[in-house]
Amino acid sequence: MKESLRLIRPFLRGLPIVVLSVILAVLIARKYLTYVTPNYESTVKIKLADITQGFPNNNLFKDLDVFASSNKIAAEIELMKSSVLLNKVLKTLSFNQELYRVGEIKNQELYNNSPILIFTKNFQEFLDVPIFISINEDDSYELVIPSTEERIQSHFGDTARINKSEILIVRNEDLLSRKKVDVNGLYKFTQLSGEKLLEKIKKNLDVVSVDKDVPVISIIYKSAIPQKSADFVNRLAQIYIEDYIESKFKAAEVTVEFLDDRIQKVSTDLSRSENRIESYKNGKGIVNLHQESETDLRKIAQLKIQLSSIKISLDAMQELEDNLRSESKDFLLKAPNFQTYTDLLSTELIKKVKALQAERRDLLLIYTENEERVEVIDRKLGDLIVYLIEGVTNSKRNQKTKYEMLKLEIAKAQNAFKGFATKQKNLTLMSRDFNIYETSYNFLNEKRIEAEIARAAKLSFHRIISPAVPSKNPVSPNRIVIILISGLLALIGSIACIYLVHMAKGKVNDIETIESKCVIPVAIKTPFIRAKKDLENHFLREAIQLELKGFVDKNSRICFSSNTNREGRQLHTRGLANAFSKQGRKVVVLDCQNILQDIEGAVIDLSDDVYRSMSKTNLDKVISKLTVGYDLVLIDNESMGDERIGLLLMSLATHNLYVIDTRRTRASHILEIDVLQEEFAIPNLSFVMNKYLYSPSVLIEIYKLIIKVKTCKIL
Repeated sequence: MKESLRLIRPFLRGLPIVVLSVILAVLIARKYLTYVTPNYESTVKIKLADITQGFPNNNLFKDLDVFASSNKIAAEIELMKSSVLLNKVLKTLSFNQELYRVGEIKNQELYNNSPILIFTKNFQEFLDVPIFISINEDDSYELVIPSTEERIQSHFGDTARINKSEILIVRNEDLLSRKKVDVNGLYKFTQLSGEKLLEKIKKNLDVVSVDKDVPVISIIYKSAIPQKSADFVNRLAQIYIEDYIESKFKAAEVTVEFLDDRIQKVSTDLSRSENRIESYKNGKGIVNLHQESETDLRKIAQLKIQLSSIKISLDAMQELEDNLRSESKDFLLKAPNFQTYTDLLSTELIKKVKALQAERRDLLLIYTENEERVEVIDRKLGDLIVYLIEGVTNSKRNQKTKYEMLKLEIAKAQNAFKGFATKQKNLTLMSRDFNIYETSYNFLNEKRIEAEIARAAKLSFHRIISPAVPSKNPVSPNRIVIILISGLLALIGSIACIYLVHMAKGKVNDIETIESKCVIPVAIKTPFIRAKKDLENHFLREAIQLELKGFVDKNSRICFSSNTNREGRQLHTRGLANAFSKQGRKVVVLDCQNILQDIEGAVIDLSDDVYRSMSKTNLDKVISKLTVGYDLVLIDNESMGDERIGLLLMSLATHNLYVIDTRRTRASHILEIDVLQEEFAIPNLSFVMNKYLYSPSVLIEIYKLIIKVKTCKIL
């Protein structure tokens, strides 16, 4: 707690300065705010078109990746800040002319409330050059060009010529008819170049997105005139939407022209491809190559099946013929294969043969082979067998003929496939070209229809969801923030200055300063006391304390020393001398500078130069002789800064009290006293703190300093 009080004491002492600094800073800030030009901010919000809905979602450019585009927020922000779009906006606004009414303290920009209208021609020579216009009461005015110091006199409605440039100034009758405005006065006119105007616009323009995932953009512009900032952002938003519609329309227009040209060329190529296929089919006699090939293959397969069947029948008939022509006369024993020879006639003949053979067998049971009946049967069997053999032979011949004819027909059908791969390849190539041209033709026609729709739809799905209005409250300067910051800076600065001055002065402000630098004790702590009665009571109390500490013995010598006469040495010498006298002691004061007054005890002057040339022994004898009969000797030593016998007197004293003033004595002087004690063996040295815990107001000290300076000037 004690340490905290020690740290806060300089602040409490300089509190009036802190308060005064804060008040002064706030007043200066408020005064500054009355002269500074405020800036107003206007904001317009645009919702970008959603690519999944409406016109932007048409598939006009979807398949042509070279035209593909998506509404990315970052790209749209850069577009809004681009010079191309800003130049379009500035062409529709009169921002290239700046007119200010010149005042004594600040200039006021005139936008829509200008009492005069200025028209220029061939003004390239004076672009970005300020021109002062002084308008008089008689409708005359004077143009002053500071860069050339040229002055031109003219009247309202007359064209003034400056070299090749022309300027015409007239009254703004529309404004003057609506409200009373003083036309006379001094104006500053500047016509800005495109580059300078664009630079100023970009400096005050800010385009940001509300959120990276939300397609909403805020356009912000700052200006000293609220209406000007609102007009600019609203116009920029409108131009952006119009530019979007225009770019979409131009893209659709270019696309339609491109598609028309491509459709015509593809149509020609498609017709040429169709004619080539037609000529090739007519030349090769092709109706449908695929179907014809399938038919021929199916026919060949069927013919080969028939050929195989006839081949099997032919082989069977050959076997039957061979069997019938064998030497065996027993027809039943021949067991021929009649599976392939099964017509009705053959079946009946075989039945008759079998019946005759059965009958023959029956006859042979009775008769011999030479029997006439048996021979008749044999002759019948022979005729039937010959007939069968002849029939089989004829049938075989007929089948063989069919076989040969089928082979010829198969060979003829197979001849149709000669060159088939070449025809198929050529026809495939021509069909592929035809399909490509046909697909391109159909695709381009579809896109042309979509392009026509896009060209006809002159609308935008970008929307202004929050138009800008003139702001009533400026965004800069922020009055509250500036005043608070000014007060805070003044507070911090004044506190810092107080502590810097406190540290730079380096005075003995408190007892802790002494204790931190040396081990010399503090015997007396005297506060700043104004009342004489309180001062007497304090020294009486200190006299008792000195007695209890052993300072006041029989024939004690107490030497009071200080660096200068302003630390309070004489005050303590006088006060303690009076206090000891009131206690009934015989006190004598040795005055080394002859400046002590109002002392109740005896005073002996030691300021004579005789004493300054004595040795320690002689001086001790002289002092002992002069102080015979006194109980206590107090020595008011000379200033240590001018000392001649000061150290000698301190060495002759039984107790030494070194007076320091907390407001005057340097802290570094404590170390000097400590070194002095060690070097010269000063006996029983203690400190007396004058003005203990005294922290006068800085304002009072400044007042005293002013009074002192005035007094010195008078003297």
